[in-house]
Amino acid sequence: MKAFSKNLITETEQRLKEIHLQTEKPLEYSEKAIESLTASFESLKVFCISHKFEKDHDEIFFFKNIKPQLVSKLIYYNEIYNIEMGMPVGGEKRIHRYYTAEIKKLEAFFKSNADFYKYYRTGSNFLDQKYFMRGKKDIRLTIESSSFEADNQFSTSHDFKVAKLIANEVLRDYLLSKVAPIKSQQVNSLPAKRNLKWTGSNVALVELLYALQTEGAFNNGNASLSEIATVFSSYFDIDLGQYRRTFLEIRSRKTARSRFLASLADKLLDRMDSADEN
Repeated sequence: MKAFSKNLITETEQRLKEIHLQTEKPLEYSEKAIESLTASFESLKVFCISHKFEKDHDEIFFFKNIKPQLVSKLIYYNEIYNIEMGMPVGGEKRIHRYYTAEIKKLEAFFKSNADFYKYYRTGSNFLDQKYFMRGKKDIRLTIESSSFEADNQFSTSHDFKVAKLIANEVLRDYLLSKVAPIKSQQVNSLPAKRNLKWTGSNVALVELLYALQTEGAFNNGNASLSEIATVFSSYFDIDLGQYRRTFLEIRSRKTARSRFLASLADKLLDRMDSADEN
């Protein structure tokens, strides 16, 4: 069993490498990979059904380790194909939101399967006979609806879930690699700093930041204070330090708590008055 499975997986991985050498386009290589993996999957299925496992631990090893290796790749490339086919038409921001939404779906999956994920990743085995042996389904253990439609000769209650976990871990890396360049490009697209420097006090800038965030001046009021502070700190190359503590000090002023803002308003009004006189 192990020799057949090892050779099949090795040959399959070699074909996948060749496919990736032929094209870097996700839609193209995922489609070819699915075709190749489907053939390997059928070979493994025929072998499993015709093979008699001598001991329970042999069957458990097959459904816990061998089958998920192959099925996870099939799930992975199928997910890439579906994700790339569903890519929205639009600019970088829209594409970024699309990939980010897919990442959130994966995070929700890992969260909803946290207990089993921990069981699998810690190498636990006390439930292996229920999880990874055929004909041992227990409805008291979390079972996906799809398991009732699976071929009972070639599936257990949790082998597909293992494959899904493995596939989603790799898929998360794929999506993060897609998001990173877009994020980097958005940062690099900021206007050049040139020689514009903040020469006012840090306290004055903190007062301004809080006023802008309170006013909802960014992102329709959805930008957090930390986001605004990060942008200002980066753009002006200034260390705001513990700006929340600074705000507490501003609040504790006996008089003229919004000193900088009041000064801004007074000077702007003076400028307007002066312009009107001219």
